[in-house]
Amino acid sequence: MDEFYHSYEQPDDHEKEMIWLGIQRAVNNQNLQESGASIIHWRSFLLGNIAAILIILASIGAYTVYDHIQTEHTSTQYKIDKAYQSAMQQMVSVTPDIVKQANDVEKPVLESKIQNIRNLDKMIKELQRDMAVNGSSAVKKAQLRRLYAMKMDYVKELLLAGKVNL
Repeated sequence: MDEFYHSYEQPDDHEKEMIWLGIQRAVNNQNLQESGASIIHWRSFLLGNIAAILIILASIGAYTVYDHIQTEHTSTQYKIDKAYQSAMQQMVSVTPDIVKQANDVEKPVLESKIQNIRNLDKMIKELQRDMAVNGSSAVKKAQLRRLYAMKMDYVKELLLAGKVNL
């Protein structure tokens, strides 16, 4: 007899066996869960993957919206610049023929105008680089349009002086 329990309070052999069987089952169940039978908590796994997919889709959507807005704002200025450049390239491509057809008196004047066109090209490229690096403003855009107009004036003078068929 213990000092706390009387002998009739002690479990008998059958009760002891039942207690130990219960303990053994609980330990076996816990060992099964820890051994890998259920390593992944499927609900957390699925929720985590769904959240990751939603974040990826939201990022793609945000990038698409930003790219669309960026393209929309720069497209008009870009189209105008490309139109000026292509028109100038086509007109300037005719100028060597004009100089070849000119007489000796007109040749130096025409060559001077061609040199002025080249100088304007350098100024236009420099201004475009400045706008790309430092951003464009209304003043820079107006200056760029003025340079294009001056270049067009020189090309127009060359074409009028040369009588070349386009």
